[in-house]
Amino acid sequence: MISFTKWTTVEVVLQIPPAFPVCTYNLTPIEQLQPRVDYKEYFTDVLGVVSVISHVSSLRTRGRQAEVMKRTVTISNARDTGPTVDVVLWGERATAFPAEQVHRDSGSSPQIIIFVGTLVRSYADNVSLSGGSSCKWYINAPVPEVNALRASAEPNHCPVIWDQGKVAAESTIAAVPEHKKLKDIKYLHPFENKKKEWLVIVKVLKIDRSWWYNACKKCLRTTKPHGDTYKCTNNSCDSIGSPTPRGTRYASPLKTTLTPLSLSSLDGWRSASLKKCGHPHID
Repeated sequence: MISFTKWTTVEVVLQIPPAFPVCTYNLTPIEQLQPRVDYKEYFTDVLGVVSVISHVSSLRTRGRQAEVMKRTVTISNARDTGPTVDVVLWGERATAFPAEQVHRDSGSSPQIIIFVGTLVRSYADNVSLSGGSSCKWYINAPVPEVNALRASAEPNHCPVIWDQGKVAAESTIAAVPEHKKLKDIKYLHPFENKKKEWLVIVKVLKIDRSWWYNACKKCLRTTKPHGDTYKCTNNSCDSIGSPTPRGTRYASPLKTTLTPLSLSSLDGWRSASLKKCGHPHID
């Protein structure tokens, strides 16, 4: 992963040096993934023998209107009692993964993959890797780490299997909240419907002020551009420096998932919205 700053310069190199590496990675052992859960400063790269592949499934996760493609690839460190981890590929990465080829080639030899550009996630105390658009893979790459893992995996090699059960299980987990109108759920008993969720869409007709603004770190008043930095608009403050992004005191979501327990503060939200936005149309 490369981090760019305002001081970064980029130079085009037309003649690629002969020793330029084809594969770039910084491997983290599977058993050391837990401390990196939700760590986003750098991506995580892992190496493993493929044991299970799921077919591509189409899911609609919470908060998304469009469906997203998903595939799970399970890898291990080749030891019988060693840990395994699921690499969950999303979107184009799920469909681009050569699952059929990996499954076919596993009939004769272990399929060893280096996944780069993943993020470590945790769901129900199970650590997994999430592979989005930044994720890439090297299959049976001619590098020392792959050769060493292959040597340890060959004595107990088993072909890759298709996991038919993951699709059904994942579809159940990622249930989509039902669309409802506010009037349909406002008076429901909160404890009788404690675990239910609905998707409610509201239409805001007018916004008098921005929902987010660049706030002065000293007095939290609005700042305005001042050269290559920002200056507070409060005459008694006149602080100059980097601002802090800050939300307004009125919440005005266009789309939100509601539960009956969240409706206890709904009247306050509607009141605040009316003060801020005039008279919103509620679908």
